[in-house]
Amino acid sequence: MSVGAAVALSLRSQRRRLLGLLAFAALFLAAGLTARVLAVGPDGHVELDPLFLTGGYTLVSALLLLGWMLGRYPLIATLVLLAGFISHDVHAGYARLYHVRPVSPLRFYAARFAALAAGAFLVSAVLLPAFDLLMLGTWAGPATFVLILSYVLAYGGLVALLSVWTRADAWVALLLAITAMI
Repeated sequence: MSVGAAVALSLRSQRRRLLGLLAFAALFLAAGLTARVLAVGPDGHVELDPLFLTGGYTLVSALLLLGWMLGRYPLIATLVLLAGFISHDVHAGYARLYHVRPVSPLRFYAARFAALAAGAFLVSAVLLPAFDLLMLGTWAGPATFVLILSYVLAYGGLVALLSVWTRADAWVALLLAITAMI
């Protein structure tokens, strides 16, 4: 089996996780669309005053929390797709099967990492600008892609490294991410 075929199988095995991420992205967009319908201002972006009238502090707080959480979506997507990156293979016995063929383990896992990281990047790169356009009427610019790429590379690399030693790789990476935010 070639590295490309193995990566294709790996992506296929992550289908449920990808669909879950897409479902959460759809929920974010639905929430943004709802806020836009309820509280669009004369300048074309969502205003907080109509939201105060509709739902009080609770609705405004929910919208602000949604915006904060959306900014962490690339982190969430990276953790979801790369959880168990190597540790699952070792635990399930796949690592032994992968290494029977004369293929470098580094090459195999690098290709797999690139494919999964690209998936996390692409889902996030569609969601974040679309949400900005819904809520603000304008896009924040290419810096959004830099933010997404930094989350994917930093936490994706961390999860891959931790996955060599523990099955709780994504949990430890999440703990470190929350610690860094605090």
